Amino acid sequence: MTACSARASEIGETLPGTAPRNRSWVVLEHAGAFGRVALLDSGLPETLGRYLEDARTASSTGVLLARRAEGEQSHGTRIWLATCGPGASRMRKVELSEGEPIPHLEIGLIGEGQLPGLGQTSTDPVLFICTNGKRDVCCAVEGRSLVNALGADGNIASAVWESSHQGGHRFAPVALLLPHGYSYGRLTAAAATEVLQAARNGELPVTGLRGRTSLPRTAQAAEVIIRRSYDVRGIDDLDVLARDSRNRALALSATADAGPERMEVRHRDGRAWWVDARLEQLRPATPESCGKGPAERTTVVITRVSEAGAWR
Repeated sequence: MTACSARASEIGETLPGTAPRNRSWVVLEHAGAFGRVALLDSGLPETLGRYLEDARTASSTGVLLARRAEGEQSHGTRIWLATCGPGASRMRKVELSEGEPIPHLEIGLIGEGQLPGLGQTSTDPVLFICTNGKRDVCCAVEGRSLVNALGADGNIASAVWESSHQGGHRFAPVALLLPHGYSYGRLTAAAATEVLQAARNGELPVTGLRGRTSLPRTAQAAEVIIRRSYDVRGIDDLDVLARDSRNRALALSATADAGPERMEVRHRDGRAWWVDARLEQLRPATPESCGKGPAERTTVVITRVSEAGAWR
């Protein structure tokens, strides 16, 4: 059986516009294997796991489990709480001592960008790489290989964590960069190293970039195409907006799936571009995960990019 990641590469499925859609993220350190439904099948206290799973599905918050590379020991529990809107990314890191109970987390409020006053503010970039083999074998094989390679680099090893399912196993190895909420796929060790080193300097490489999770799919792709075409490196250099019938600029929401067909992408220096995009059926249909049958899916196609007037 051909792995789903190999099939996706064979048909040329593109990465931009495939990031999971969550405005905010909660990542909870948890040692041990990740179950197929991580929050319910990985040994979390039943009440906690059920609360997190139900709250996750009812909000625009992604919830992941994370652990150190296999064999490494960790004392206590770390929690990362991040909200990832353009120009408004914030993260708090909570460090609990061994045996200290996990505090109640208002997932709904976190999904609205309201981070609780726990722990302390952190701007240190962290890369979470999916290795959830119970969910998809590609993530176990490709993800763990990447984690092991990065673990040999003492300059970045402390910023690399394994995680439970993020979405998009067919693009394995996949990774989530916090606090800014950018998703990557098909990462090599060299590309992942560049992601972390650049993020420490406030920059964002485009190799493997799937999009910002706080944006709908067409907006994710619109940002990526402008970054590629105009060599935009700053993490918070761009904002993606929609226009209403009165030509008023409107912010976009991660809760939307596709997003508008025409968007305005603004650079903080005053430049702006129109980007037209649409969803097209992907052919041929292929499995979105190992062990599953072919599924109908769509891909984002950029149809036009043009310069707009300065926005300020």
